[in-house]
This record gives sequence, structure tokens and C-alpha cells, in this order.
Amino acid sequence: SASRLDPKKNHLGLIKTYAKDKKLQEKANLVISLRGVENAYKDYSNLKEDEIEIMNQIMDIIKTSGIENKVCFISINSQTELAAFYRYMVQYKSIFTLTALYEPFGLAPIEAMSTGLPAAVTKYGGPADVLYESGQKYGVLIDAFDEVDIAKGLIEVIDNHDIYQKLGIERVNAKYTWHSTAKIYANAINKQIHKKLDYRTIQISND
Repeated sequence: SASRLDPKKNHLGLIKTYAKDKKLQEKANLVISLRGVENAYKDYSNLKEDEIEIMNQIMDIIKTSGIENKVCFISINSQTELAAFYRYMVQYKSIFTLTALYEPFGLAPIEAMSTGLPAAVTKYGGPADVLYESGQKYGVLIDAFDEVDIAKGLIEVIDNHDIYQKLGIERVNAKYTWHSTAKIYANAINKQIHKKLDYRTIQISND
């Protein structure tokens, strides 16, 4: 999981889900990225006040559930480091998850899928368009408000890693590269150019 520490990103929903689901714990460890925190189990006092509050709650859940040996925090301080980390985690058949309560566009899963990490992410917001179109799934959309659904989605992607990895890469290459984006724009412009309109008679609203 790689996103800033913010209540809207719902780290607490993710950690609560993981702490409760023994099956999920058997299948995978949980890695959470933090910026500028070298060892979260020792000290994270350099974070902002609201981030510290979130971390306090996360640590309480981890310690109460006894899952210290299953949850890892890693310091990621740049986009270059993040991309390298994603590529490294692909070697271990890892998956990417984002349990945000709402995600405006969905760039994070696109970045992760481009490196080969299959995704299980929130269905609220942009990811719903990124991971699903015309009846085709390119990852798993989860209800970030439902811990049972989060666990179900994570397990589905873990159990079908190779399938969702392939679909994720195909999706990014088809729609979210500079080349594919340029083609979409070019096709849209081309359609307008070939429309038989008399531009001298088009009415422009005073608004």
C-alpha cells in the first residue's frame, strides 16, 4: 500500500481488515510505504501531527493483534524510489492495494499496474473507470467501507495474480501511456475535422 497518511486514504480500514483475517495473513504480509520514516516501529515522531495520530492507531491495532512480524513499513521518498520499489516487489508476486474512501482519478493503481503489480483498489472514484470498462475487469474493485469486501478483493487478486497482472499491464498499455493517450486525442480531433459542419453558421452562446 503506497499513499500519503490521510484519513481519506483509509489505512485504518486496511490494517483492521488484515488484522482480523487469518486467511489473508497466511497468504501475504502487508507492506505500507511511509515518507521519511526509516523504522516506524522505533520512531515516527518526525511526521505531522495528524499523521502521527493515524500511525498511533495503526500501531495499536498491530500490537493488539500480535502481527508485528507480518506488517512492514518502508521509507519511500521519491517517485523514482517508488517505481523501483514496485519493480522489486513484482519479483515476490506482490499486489498493490489502495483502500481510499474516495480517489479522484486513480493514478496510483495505473503506476503500480504498469510495473506488473496487479491491483485491488477502491471502487469509489476514478479507479472504477481504470479497472473496469465494458464488462471487462482489469483488477478488483473493493468497497473501502466494508472490511469483508476488502479482504475478499485482496484474496481474489492474490489467488489470481498472473491473470490480473497480465490484464493490468494490457490496460495501461492500451489506455494510459503517452502514446495511447496521443492516439485517443488524435482520433477525437480527426472525427471533428471530418464532420460536415458549416462553421460560419455555428451559434456561440453569450454565456
